[in-house]
Amino acid sequence: MFIRKDAGFNLSALSHEDYDQLFHEGFQQFNSIIGTDDPNLSDFKAAGGKMIAYHGLADQVIPTSSTENC
Repeated sequence: MFIRKDAGFNLSALSHEDYDQLFHEGFQQFNSIIGTDDPNLSDFKAAGGKMIAYHGLADQVIPTSSTENC
């Protein structure tokens, strides 16, 4: 398993408490790398970064104009 760094880790025997512990460990290990809680992309933009984003036109929850204005 990814968080345990053990491909043979048995996921089928996890209790709810085990899952909660693994989730917490994963957050601690990887949030600084792949966390999405800080939407500030100013450094990315300043470095000349370009982003391609896909947004379905049939999504009734998130209006396409909101994505365009980001």
